[in-house]
Amino acid sequence: MLASPTIQFISLVYPATVIAEVNIAGTIVVTPNSPTCTVTSSSKNISVPMGTVSRNAITGPGSVSPTAQSFGIDLTCSGGRSGGLANNIYVTLTDQANPSNTSDILPLTNQPGSATGVGIQVFYNGSAVHFGQASDTFGNPGQWSAGSTLPGAAGNGSYHIPLTAQYVKTGNITAGSAAAYATFTMSYH
Repeated sequence: MLASPTIQFISLVYPATVIAEVNIAGTIVVTPNSPTCTVTSSSKNISVPMGTVSRNAITGPGSVSPTAQSFGIDLTCSGGRSGGLANNIYVTLTDQANPSNTSDILPLTNQPGSATGVGIQVFYNGSAVHFGQASDTFGNPGQWSAGSTLPGAAGNGSYHIPLTAQYVKTGNITAGSAAAYATFTMSYH
């Protein structure tokens, strides 16, 4: 709710003397047509334990590890007007080490003792998502649709974006530790 200041609407002036004034004062109530969504605190820093996988379990180039690790992004949406519009939610994942990466593979960090020949793929609805530069601009390369806010009470409520991650073979695999970092940017339209 926004409070408006008193606004002078009409003023009748006769040579340098105010004869009459009409002032309008009040409160303007602004209710958004669609809800505002925020990322929950538990989703602001997500850690996905990938576990240990035998290098023999990932066979040919482009093949993925036999098990997927589930995780997700949680949102809370509120403030939508009854009968208003739902938000369409879009996500862009960005490779933290190489923000210009637009492939569907997140490379491992290059630290001593790191595994080689593997990367990580993130899946939404069974499809690997592509990475893109951090931007909330609609149509940003790498941006993908995570659906709409919940139907019903103007899209108000909790919303979960389910994701999975798997190792993917990118070359000759050598054993070692595996870590990769990505950020996400949310956009609502």
